[in-house]
Amino acid sequence: ITVSGGEPLLQAEFCLEVFKECHKRGINTCIDTSGSILNDSVKELLDETDTVLLDIKYTNDEDYKKYVGCGVKAPLEFLDYLSKKNIPTVIRQVIIPTINDNEENILRLKHITASHKNIVKTELLPFKKLCSVKYDKLGIDFKFKNIKEPTKETIKYLEQKYKE
Repeated sequence: ITVSGGEPLLQAEFCLEVFKECHKRGINTCIDTSGSILNDSVKELLDETDTVLLDIKYTNDEDYKKYVGCGVKAPLEFLDYLSKKNIPTVIRQVIIPTINDNEENILRLKHITASHKNIVKTELLPFKKLCSVKYDKLGIDFKFKNIKEPTKETIKYLEQKYKE
């Protein structure tokens, strides 16, 4: 079972109870998170988590602060904790044209992942505008509405750069 969100770590106590029940029944557990919260409740939840899908949205503090509102420090500390606990982790990054679709970003991502032995996979995901409908219905401005989705060639190129 995979719990995602919003941000499931905001409901760590609930997720913990679900995961305990899953383990009683032999069901594997997974959290899909931005890794921005690391407190005692989250640590207890991670003790019952088999795999983590961790979004590293950007690889530098400037972009994190500009687009997310916090620094890159929080998800990197979360990743360090996962590594310390040896929890299998899949790193995911949504590739957004003009923001993080460049070699510098990919090389920083590779540097981040290289120092963590618990990472089992890194996925570069193409930015999609599917969520823009939700923003419209809520009357919220979608900051990325004028950004085009990346081409398959761009994703393949960046994946190749990551592997080099």
